[in-house]
Amino acid sequence: DRTPGAIMAVELSSSEVEPLLAGFTNGEVQLICISSPSSVTASGDEPAILILGESLKYHNIFHRKLSVNAAHHSKHMTLMSDDLSKRTLKVAQK
Repeated sequence: DRTPGAIMAVELSSSEVEPLLAGFTNGEVQLICISSPSSVTASGDEPAILILGESLKYHNIFHRKLSVNAAHHSKHMTLMSDDLSKRTLKVAQK
């Protein structure tokens, strides 16, 4: 699966955001960080993160998709590490 990943900051507590994340399956979106009692960070598949953003916008909840090169603390990191391992092996074999 090469779905791009994304990260979003959300101005909700972990207990407030969990019901919103419950609708996502297979690690599409995960709570990755509790930044403060009223702010969390979610990570996962970019299409799912965008859907989460639309839901938050509808409910007038502050959120921001972060500008990052990887969806840290998600399944996307495993995909990156697998790719990096393959590239490193190729270099080591030369």
